[in-house]
Amino acid sequence: MQIKKIKLNFKSGFATELESDTILGYIFALDFDNLKDIFQEFNNGNAPFLISNGFFEGYLPKPFYFNPKLKIGSNISLDNILENEPNRKINKNIKYFPIDKNIFDYFFQGDDFEKFKKLVDKFKSNIPSYKINSHFKNFTTRFNLGETTPYVLENINYFDENIVLYIKIYDENMRQKFYNSMQIIFNTVGFGKYKSIGYGKIKTILLEDLNDKEKELFDYIENMKKEGIYYILNNYLPTQEEIKTFDLNKSNLDIQNKNTKTTQKNIFKGNMNFVYPGSLIYTNEKLKGTYYKIENSFNFGYLF
Repeated sequence: MQIKKIKLNFKSGFATELESDTILGYIFALDFDNLKDIFQEFNNGNAPFLISNGFFEGYLPKPFYFNPKLKIGSNISLDNILENEPNRKINKNIKYFPIDKNIFDYFFQGDDFEKFKKLVDKFKSNIPSYKINSHFKNFTTRFNLGETTPYVLENINYFDENIVLYIKIYDENMRQKFYNSMQIIFNTVGFGKYKSIGYGKIKTILLEDLNDKEKELFDYIENMKKEGIYYILNNYLPTQEEIKTFDLNKSNLDIQNKNTKTTQKNIFKGNMNFVYPGSLIYTNEKLKGTYYKIENSFNFGYLF
């Protein structure tokens, strides 16, 4: 297994979030005849590669875990909560951590509050964010062709720097084939909604090796799994059997419903709940994830 990264730079705003299941479905839908062998591998449960959600270059989502020394269960006390309150306040408004193994290591293991506060003070003012605008457009109904009604396309994301998708590779040939299609589609068609009015247009798409800091942190994340701690970086769809193994006293999950039904009957869209990036799952079992299928609708949620 090898991990690489796909760097995207947009020359326009974009309206569709860069989420793992969306990206897979988008590329499969637009180039299915060429990629049906890869789709079949995913459908059989043998994903030849896995894609993360898109993150700002140099950052990953802050784990949903703000008080590593807080006792869980019947032993919890007011003194214990108050002791950890400064740590909680520092972390609650931070959504991303820089890719730095030392920061993540402190977050999970450290108890030196002052040291962590200094680390946070160094990077918190530099954390990037999307600039979000609304686009106003006049809409002409087919029943009243002479009349127009203004409406708003909300949540158009703008970001001038790189956004990174990480890709975990098990079959290099299939990864290369999929990436070739992705590169052509992103460069010629664009990505997501409102392409016809200029959104989702790509300036550059590049495949690169991880840098040293990324390698160090991803090794750390993989080693956490050996201890039964899963830090989620894509839209993960657990099986019912996997859910039963979660230690819910320790796990902290961001579960979101994706209502992606469409009248166009795209078979790669559906309606389901995913565990979102930043979630932490504690389990004694190895997690894999699955895919969602209903009425010929596919959404792949294998764990990155």
